[in-house]
Amino acid sequence: MKKIIPFVICAAMAFALTGCVAQGGPQLESVQASVTESNTSSQDSNTSKTDDTSKEESTAKEIKADDYDDNLNGLEKYFVDMGYIPEKSEPTEMMCGVIGAVDGDRYNFIVNSTAIYLELYEYNPDDLKDEKSKNYKEGNRVIKEVNDNGKFYVFDNNGGDNVAYEATLSDNGKYLMIYTDNSTDAGNVQRKNDVIKALKEFHK
Repeated sequence: MKKIIPFVICAAMAFALTGCVAQGGPQLESVQASVTESNTSSQDSNTSKTDDTSKEESTAKEIKADDYDDNLNGLEKYFVDMGYIPEKSEPTEMMCGVIGAVDGDRYNFIVNSTAIYLELYEYNPDDLKDEKSKNYKEGNRVIKEVNDNGKFYVFDNNGGDNVAYEATLSDNGKYLMIYTDNSTDAGNVQRKNDVIKALKEFHK
């Protein structure tokens, strides 16, 4: 079950054959048999590795963004299958109206001993065109700020400081992502870049 919380965004391893060939046919035949057996074993091993690699490549090719529903649920399933969201990770539903979105979830998990906060939001394109929509003003404001500066602001109506959040928009303008990872580990940095690329290309 999802838990609903207010919009607060918190800051991923030779075989050596030594043959002592002496005089006599039987010993030579024994060595030749060993060589044959070794070669066969090596070929089987290489074949097995090739098969495993082919299976992995085949699995990767089968994951296509366009095969998933063009909504937040579809995007999240795509990220799970790509390994960007842990399969057993439970999302927290966000109160997304404050940024003009229609749906939003947050995921918290660990990558290489670093805490990752991933938030995904969906916008309704019709809301962004309809001036009478309750999401029109904030939705367009947030999207424009992210397009212009790569971040948007959340305003404190009680007189506190406004807070800026770095975010990424999908190329179709329908999804917004906040990916918080403070690690400088090369693996984490590459992972973040891969996630951003996947978001941008989702139902492009």
